[in-house]
Amino acid sequence: MQVFNSYVQPDAKMTLISTPSRIVTLGYEAYDTLRALGAEASIIAAPKHRIPEYLNSMPDSVADTKSLTDIDLDQMRALKPDLIISSARTTHLLDELDEIAPVFNYETYSSQYWSNFDEINLELARIIDKEAEAQRLIADLNVRADRIRKASQAADNTNLLLLHDDNKFTTFKPNSRFALIFTLLGFSAVNRQYSFTDLGEVIRVPEIAALNADRVFIINRTAAMRYDPEQDAHEQRMLMQRNDLQTIKASETGKLYFLTPDLWYLSGGGLDSTGLQLEELSEILGF
Repeated sequence: MQVFNSYVQPDAKMTLISTPSRIVTLGYEAYDTLRALGAEASIIAAPKHRIPEYLNSMPDSVADTKSLTDIDLDQMRALKPDLIISSARTTHLLDELDEIAPVFNYETYSSQYWSNFDEINLELARIIDKEAEAQRLIADLNVRADRIRKASQAADNTNLLLLHDDNKFTTFKPNSRFALIFTLLGFSAVNRQYSFTDLGEVIRVPEIAALNADRVFIINRTAAMRYDPEQDAHEQRMLMQRNDLQTIKASETGKLYFLTPDLWYLSGGGLDSTGLQLEELSEILGF
C-alpha cells in the first residue's frame, strides 16, 4: 500500500494497494505518457472517437470512453478500473469519478508549465513503477527545450498564436493554454492587452495585422476535430490565400505556420506529445 499525490486538489493524496493494472485514461496526453513508459498494456479504456494521428491507433482490447468531456459513469463502474486518469476536460467530474476508483488528475497548469509537467509525469511514473524511464525521457526533453529556448530568445522576434475554428480566430494569453510556447520556450509574445480569461478571445484580422507579429502560429481546431487530411489541406490553402491574411507581416515574410492540429489541440503535455511539439518548433526555427 502506497500514498501518492493525486492532484485532484492542492495537496490531495490517494492510496493504492498495488501497482495499477486496470487504468482508464480520459485524455490522450496521459495515454501517450503511459505508452512512452511501456505501460500501454495496463490501459483498459480511453477515448477512441478522434485519436490523434501521432498515436496512430489503440488496441481493440481498449474500451472506448468516446467523449473527451462527457463521461459515461455507468461504463466507468462496469469497467472496474483500479485507477482513473482524468484530464483538464473532465475536472467537472472529479467527485463522481473518485467514487468509482482512485483518480489521478493529469493536468499541466499554465502559470508554472514545466515544473508542473515534470512533477505530474514523474508522479504518474512512480505510480506505475517506471520512475527511472520517466527521468530519462524528461531529461532529454529538457535538453531539447533548452536548445529551442536559446534559439527563440536570440532571434528577438514577436510571436502570436491563433486558434482557427469556423472562419474565426481566437488568441490566448501567453501564460494560458499554450504556455509551452511562450512560458517554457521563450518565444516573445506580441504586446497585447488580454482579459482575465484563459479560454481565449476572439480576434479579427485587422487587429492581427496591427499587432505586426514577426511570426504567427495557427492551430486549426476544425481540422483537429474532423480529421480529413484532404479537406484539411484544402482548407489550409484557402486560409493562406485569404486576401486579408496575406497582408499581415508574418504572411509576407513566410513566417505564418500551421501547427499539427490534433497534436496541439487534442493533446500536449504527455511525454510523447511534448517531444513531438518540440520537434515541430525546432523545424520552424531551422534545426
